Amino acid sequence: MTRSLQRWLGTLLLISCGMFGAVPAHAAPFSCSATMTTLAFGTVNPLSSQTDASATLSYTCTTNDNSNHYLAACFRIGQGPSDAANANPRRMQAGAGPYLQFQIYQDAARTNPWGSNSGTLGTELYVQVLVPAKGATSGVATLYGRVLAGQTATLPGPYNEQLINNTLNVVDGGSQFPKNCGGGGTNDGSFDSFLVSANVSNSCSVTATNIDLGSVAAAVVNSAVPGTGTIKVTCPSSTVYTVGLLPSALNGGTASGTGNMSGVISGNTDKVPYQLYSDAGYTKVWGNVGTNTVAGTGTGLAQPYTVYPKAPSANYTPDTYSDTVTVNVNY
Repeated sequence: MTRSLQRWLGTLLLISCGMFGAVPAHAAPFSCSATMTTLAFGTVNPLSSQTDASATLSYTCTTNDNSNHYLAACFRIGQGPSDAANANPRRMQAGAGPYLQFQIYQDAARTNPWGSNSGTLGTELYVQVLVPAKGATSGVATLYGRVLAGQTATLPGPYNEQLINNTLNVVDGGSQFPKNCGGGGTNDGSFDSFLVSANVSNSCSVTATNIDLGSVAAAVVNSAVPGTGTIKVTCPSSTVYTVGLLPSALNGGTASGTGNMSGVISGNTDKVPYQLYSDAGYTKVWGNVGTNTVAGTGTGLAQPYTVYPKAPSANYTPDTYSDTVTVNVNY
């Protein structure tokens, strides 16, 4: 009888010990969370210019205990899925295609990149937050973004990047704000992922130099007049285009590349005719219709084309003659 009683007491003691061992963990005295709006650049042309945009960070810290909390909140934005290892600048991608470079900053001057506490992307954003006893504190901060200029490999179309490696590290400084988030009692809050987006426009640009034929003797007939001009076309990579030349209709110009130069002396009604060509041998007429335009494919860099004019005769009233030619780039 005594032996059975001892066995039962032992079992009861074992169960009792197990129950006392299940002590719940002490909850953190405060909690913080943060969200970021979409960083939307809209339509951009990274070949020729940079584009700026901004997003808004919103954060809230709360406490249920009876004391104030002097917090250092550090918002860290890590490497994105499209970024190369420790890449700077950052990148977004068009599907599985090319990349578009951008950077995010903590300041409106865009000199202090926003990153994390490690790597080369930039530094974390440090914010002081005073949370009153049994209360809450909310605030906002601005993220400043920039799509960089001079990108020649981008293709037209939409680009995006979901920045998912974000963390919020919070340090409680007791009765004063911590100088950083590097030590002390910490509590990691939540910092949601956010989207970065842009749309690269299919936009081309063109520049042209004037063509100076110099002084020509009136006796010159049906001869190549010295002088050429250069047209430079810049289009996004892989963009197919054609370049057409259209002499001024006011001087009787046509889409076949023929035109007339008018004088500047009052009363002089003479007009000097000319023809535009795309080759030095004057065999390929350069006009503004499909059969006589010049075709090209964009590389993201300025591509030069030479214009060769030819005046069949200079037997006209001595004067300074000129005409305006419109350059049309179709893509």
